[in-house]
Amino acid sequence: MKFNSIFGSLLLSSLVTLAKAEKYNVVALPVEYGGSSVGVVIDNAEPVVMTASVNGLYWTVEANKPSSEYFYVILNESNVVYSEKANFNFSRAWSGGKETLNQVFGNRYDRAGNLLKTIPRIHEARKGCTKYSKLFQEGEVPVIRMHLNDQDYTTLINDTGSNKDAKYIGSLDIITPDEVFQFTNVELELSGMGSRVYKKHPFKISLSENKTDSKSNTEIYDRDSFKLRNIVYDSSYIKGKLTSDILTSLGVPAPQAAFARFYINNTPFGLYELTETIKKKFVRNMFHTDEKKKDVKYGTLYKGVSLSTDGLKIPAFLYNDYPEYMDELYPVAKKVIRTGAQEYDDLKEVLAWFESLTEATPESEIRARFDVDVFLRGMAVEYLICQWDGYLQGGNNFYLYRNVDGFITFFPFDFDLTFGKWCKFKQVPFDTFAQSVKPYGTKGQIFAQLYNKILNREPFKTQMKQVIDETVSRLFNIEALGDRIGYLKEFLRDAFVWDISARQVLPSQTFDGEEEEPIPDFDGVMALLSGEESSVSDYGIYKWIQDTSNYIATTDNVKFDVSNKDGEVGGIIVIKKDGKSEVDGDVSSNAISRYIIDTAALIFLTLLIMF
Repeated sequence: MKFNSIFGSLLLSSLVTLAKAEKYNVVALPVEYGGSSVGVVIDNAEPVVMTASVNGLYWTVEANKPSSEYFYVILNESNVVYSEKANFNFSRAWSGGKETLNQVFGNRYDRAGNLLKTIPRIHEARKGCTKYSKLFQEGEVPVIRMHLNDQDYTTLINDTGSNKDAKYIGSLDIITPDEVFQFTNVELELSGMGSRVYKKHPFKISLSENKTDSKSNTEIYDRDSFKLRNIVYDSSYIKGKLTSDILTSLGVPAPQAAFARFYINNTPFGLYELTETIKKKFVRNMFHTDEKKKDVKYGTLYKGVSLSTDGLKIPAFLYNDYPEYMDELYPVAKKVIRTGAQEYDDLKEVLAWFESLTEATPESEIRARFDVDVFLRGMAVEYLICQWDGYLQGGNNFYLYRNVDGFITFFPFDFDLTFGKWCKFKQVPFDTFAQSVKPYGTKGQIFAQLYNKILNREPFKTQMKQVIDETVSRLFNIEALGDRIGYLKEFLRDAFVWDISARQVLPSQTFDGEEEEPIPDFDGVMALLSGEESSVSDYGIYKWIQDTSNYIATTDNVKFDVSNKDGEVGGIIVIKKDGKSEVDGDVSSNAISRYIIDTAALIFLTLLIMF
């Protein structure tokens, strides 16, 4: 009995001593700040040098818990060359648990936590929301680093456009707040159209397609590829993300969107919009949600792209002409072609059907073949955000999916040139916006086919107005969206500073014949997000929503009626036991969870020994 008592006391003492050792984890690239290692300063004592892993990007150490504060520093030998407290004006408080999340040097928020604000859902969620991936988790900014060999890195950095279609193979590190991933045989290529010409290139990343590789090397959170949109046109940084949220609220197919810090080798490329690729898996999730993978019978997915060639400009207005340019106006998505069909069989049939519609065609017949509601909601968003580079004005930036049963769904995408940016249609009636002013090839000014066939005839004309008014009343106003903008403004503020700094020293090249987009200043960015006067040449996302919603409210006698009665959009993604995902407004922290588990285990062991 005496031995047991002594043994128990010794073990309890050991457990208490062990409990004092906390683990600090931080993501940092010392060379970025002129250093060679990373340290943590606890209660203003001397820095504790941390240990590197993950190609020198991830630093850890076990040390005492702070009684007041801690912060990370960049070291060159034993000298501090950069400090969160001195250079970024913040320090950290211990949030509980035995270890920190994977914190990012210079970034005060590991997760959004209580900052996170959702927006109202106003239409039934698409079933595809149950297939959401945690790669695009709300309130997180993962760090992504691509490794290229010296020759490929030099080619990419020095390219002025001649190698714009090149594909590079390397390895990849992705660090989220609570996980570390490493991949080999990863493909990097330029993405986007007009924005790829800038130093801060947009990218597409595809994980290994090697069939002998393990799933851990070919997928991350059930995705095998993703895009990094460079946001160079968007000085507010959040237009694509917020528009994706709005479309999701409306029940319109939209890719998930988040943010990420991106590096290639030791070069910081800046803050990117992290978004999913619209390809086979997206189609399966959004349009064949309840079907087993092996049973899916795909239709054909087309992308609408305006064409400019040899002085000829042709918007992809969905007319049944210019067959010689069909593959350029409507490229087919990779691997999403109906079995037994040639690439353009379905499109030719769809275009012929659009052409056949008349004023006498019954509404029921059109709705039986075409998802009118999704189309009207998508066009309402084009109008409200002034997506002048979209379908109605530009014949550009949309997808059309013709299902195997012939049913057609149309949905917009790509929203960086919006919310007043270069917009010539500030607070105008819908018809003014919808009537294109662009030339259509050699045929002069012609309106988009679906404006003529759908939007400009009854009952759809009245329905379009109703959709716009409902959207403004319940969603597209500052009462509904203002808190969401405010959350993103605060949560991303350190990432904005980092991006602006990184862009100023990017070693990559602007493509020949192009002029670089101006780099915004931090105060200007913050002003765009709060409706204040900004030094940046942009209308401002906050002010645009405010002015446009007030214009509609005044002209259409619309009252703002904001509530979450039909649910919310933009919460934390939770994966359930059945593998389906759901979006929860609650905010959780793995650090807190670890603390609760560790503490419970410690108490249990102590009681077991004592009794």
